[in-house]
Amino acid sequence: MGIHLTIEERESYILAVTSGKREEGRQVDSAIEIFQKIGIACREKGINKILFISKATGKLGVFNVLFILENFERIGWSREFQLAYVNLNENTLPDTRFGENAAANRGYHKIKVFANEERAREWLMIDM
Repeated sequence: MGIHLTIEERESYILAVTSGKREEGRQVDSAIEIFQKIGIACREKGINKILFISKATGKLGVFNVLFILENFERIGWSREFQLAYVNLNENTLPDTRFGENAAANRGYHKIKVFANEERAREWLMIDM
């Protein structure tokens, strides 16, 4: 099945939504492709704010999160992007919260993980 991504331009941000089941062994490649597509959309539209809603199911894992972050620079993920990451999968929420801290340690200070879309949107509207 894999992960499905939709990207929409909103008034002041990019809305990215993933759904589907993560494929075992493809978590890193799939996530890198997703973040690369989101980054391209942001650059094309001149928008740095992203509301990312993950409805994806399946395993993620902290090591996979680290591998994903290691590729951010290679795929052109800007440190100026403000990413509100809404993880609706309770099982992988600890992994993405770990990723928030790991991203900050790599200089990506405008990434925050949420379990609630409304709070994420509120945070996203703060100018950083």
